[in-house]
Amino acid sequence: MWWWLAAGAWANSVCTPEGACFSSINQAMTGTTGALSLILTAGDYVELSEVLVPPDRELQIEGSGVVVLSSATGNVFRVLGGLTLRNLTVAAPGDAVIRALGGEVEVRECVLLTLGLVGDGGILYQQGGSLTVADSTFLDGLSFGDGGQIFARDATLLLQRSTFTGGFSRSGGAVALEATAEMQAAISDCRFERGTAVSDGGAVSIVGPVQLTVTDSRFDENRASRGGAIAVGGGDGAALVVRSSSFEGDEGTQSGGAIHVSSGSATVSTSTFLSNRSPSGGAIAASGDTLLNLNLLCRNDADEGGALWFGPGVHTASNNRILNNSASALGGAIHVSGGAVDLWFNDLLSNRATQAAVMSLVSGGPSPSSAVMRYDLVGWNTDASAFDGTGIDEERNLFYGNAGLLVGLHPSDLRVDPMLTSYDSGADCDAIVTNYSYYGPMRDPFGTLDPLPTERDRDGSLADIGSFGGPGASVRAWQDNDGDGVPAVLDCDDDNAGIRPNISHENEIWYDGIDQDCDGRDTDEDGDGVELPLDCDDQDPTRFPGAVELVGMGDMDCDGFADADHDGYSPPEDCADDDPRIHPGAAEDADPLLDRDCDGIGDPIGPLVRRGCADGRAGVALLGLVVIARRRRKVHRRK
Repeated sequence: MWWWLAAGAWANSVCTPEGACFSSINQAMTGTTGALSLILTAGDYVELSEVLVPPDRELQIEGSGVVVLSSATGNVFRVLGGLTLRNLTVAAPGDAVIRALGGEVEVRECVLLTLGLVGDGGILYQQGGSLTVADSTFLDGLSFGDGGQIFARDATLLLQRSTFTGGFSRSGGAVALEATAEMQAAISDCRFERGTAVSDGGAVSIVGPVQLTVTDSRFDENRASRGGAIAVGGGDGAALVVRSSSFEGDEGTQSGGAIHVSSGSATVSTSTFLSNRSPSGGAIAASGDTLLNLNLLCRNDADEGGALWFGPGVHTASNNRILNNSASALGGAIHVSGGAVDLWFNDLLSNRATQAAVMSLVSGGPSPSSAVMRYDLVGWNTDASAFDGTGIDEERNLFYGNAGLLVGLHPSDLRVDPMLTSYDSGADCDAIVTNYSYYGPMRDPFGTLDPLPTERDRDGSLADIGSFGGPGASVRAWQDNDGDGVPAVLDCDDDNAGIRPNISHENEIWYDGIDQDCDGRDTDEDGDGVELPLDCDDQDPTRFPGAVELVGMGDMDCDGFADADHDGYSPPEDCADDDPRIHPGAAEDADPLLDRDCDGIGDPIGPLVRRGCADGRAGVALLGLVVIARRRRKVHRRK
């Protein structure tokens, strides 16, 4: 507890850079005019009353060493002018650390916390003006209003390289942003963890025309009713942009495990959503307009919309990897309720649901649901039919290994193995690879259509299927680092120009540990699926264990000897390798023309003689057989 520290701890330790010292910050403020800079040496400090910074003044305080600053009562600072804090730990016993009304506040390299339940802005309240927080930590913070740690209304906000842990409020467990006119806010390289909101936004909430951009930030284990991490609402003017950020283990107990958008718009790109949970939209639930590009949504869970839940609005998702999500009811990957959805160049793999493992569509009140699908890879979605509902317009997609489809496939669709290079749905989400083979069906698949499709990849070629296809694909995926003419997504070694998929097959050096032609084979030269030493001839695809042997073709099934009829004997001992009834040791029958035991001797003729037969013609025939039999014996003896 900070507030009971003795005031005597100040003892000539509040000084200006010029050497003038004071017993407290308040004394320094009253004893000077204009801008004031103070240095606090290491120690614990208690201000007996809040420090007021008037509109015409600027106060800068920097700690030297470990400095703990607090107030005996109420706020530590009330700011109408300008305040900069650097390298301090500041705590308030029962109100905000900073309450700024129209002033400009900067907090750098500080730790801020409060120890009581307060109104809006549990640690920092900013009304108008501007707030900059950098390289700082906000701990706890309890608000019975909005913004467990920061509340900003109609103020310019910048949060950089800071951590927000354990805030609690009605909305915005860590940060609540509210605007009556357009307001600019930015969060970069920050971490929000274990924030809780009773209503909206376990980490961050937006109400009104706030333009918030979030980049390179993490949101872990935050919780709220709507939007476990971020909630957007309060009118059409709200706009959220998220780039290169991660959301993991967040929960929306009503909707939007990570992000909930009830109005306004959201653009989310190059971000990851892992293991988030909500009844509606395990990762994202949106009723405003949304644009999703180049995201990974993996192992999120919901009742409806394991990854995504779309309500009224226009929603576009392109070049996303939507993998291993699940829904206990509808839409393992996506659920649409009254929205219009465009899905282009996505990977929809290994999702599952009780009904509609890929996507479900239901009417959302007066708004019909619709979906357009183009160039999507849809594979291995299980436990239910792939789709449910009407209003799906799809063509030029690839479907493989899914449960029963309740929509008719367009004639342009492919239903073949996509030939992914190393896809493993059981791997950790960030280790799942959906790259595809240069030689497979996903590369330039629709070159025979008339007219040709207009969509192109980044290199100008016909568009590929899946998350690496089309003009919005990852720039990095289409770079050619080794200059061999093959982009990274199709090159199994983009740092070596001597290794590329369009190299001559004759340049492959087998069994050297290097796949020179990127066909996925270095130890199976003939491509029959069997490697040395099990394959007795790795240059002949017709010879491998289990192959069907043909007469005269030698050992084809690699069991050590040729035996086409599988009677246990091989030529030359087996004199008829196409007939399992003929082999050494077989029992002879009454046919004198058939040598069943391969001993070179004809069959006995006795059983063919009819006793008491007076027919002369029969006798002549019998004599002929005897002559034939004798001739056969002579021939075999000569051999």
